[in-house]
Amino acid sequence: MGQVVAFLYLYGAAVEFYILFHGPIRNDLQYGLSLHFSHYVLGGLAAANAIAQIFAERNRTKWLAAMNAALLWNFYWAGIGPQMPNRFLLVSVAGIVSFALAMVFLYRIPTHSVV
Repeated sequence: MGQVVAFLYLYGAAVEFYILFHGPIRNDLQYGLSLHFSHYVLGGLAAANAIAQIFAERNRTKWLAAMNAALLWNFYWAGIGPQMPNRFLLVSVAGIVSFALAMVFLYRIPTHSVV
């Protein structure tokens, strides 16, 4: 669930940044429909990735699960790449960063406070 929240936050920030420098974004039908259904795709990929992160014992399996989820996310958006390269880059990077968070949390060093 954290991956979906991270994606939505990063995507919203990137859209605001784009609007700041380039003005309002054109609403294309293909992009709008893709964005509408992307929440289902991202939710499914995030759930599959989370299950793999929890139940996989080897780190290699965890890495492969996160990389496959990010690759499938890019394949989902590949249709808008030629027409809208900036939006393709925006949603691809935001999705990849959200899947990379699982790897960041995998290798974080837990801190124990001694009282």
